[in-house]
Amino acid sequence: MYVRSLTTITSQLLRRNLGYTLYTSGLNSWLWTIWGKNIHTHTVS
Repeated sequence: MYVRSLTTITSQLLRRNLGYTLYTSGLNSWLWTIWGKNIHTHTVS
């Protein structure tokens, strides 16, 4: 019983961590894309 609850908790934590990592990485790449575009347009003009 104890082991089962422990594995459930760990799996939930892992899933949450994975979602958080994917979310932050997606947000970071999105920000980098916008930032890079801004830098590019500024240097061109």
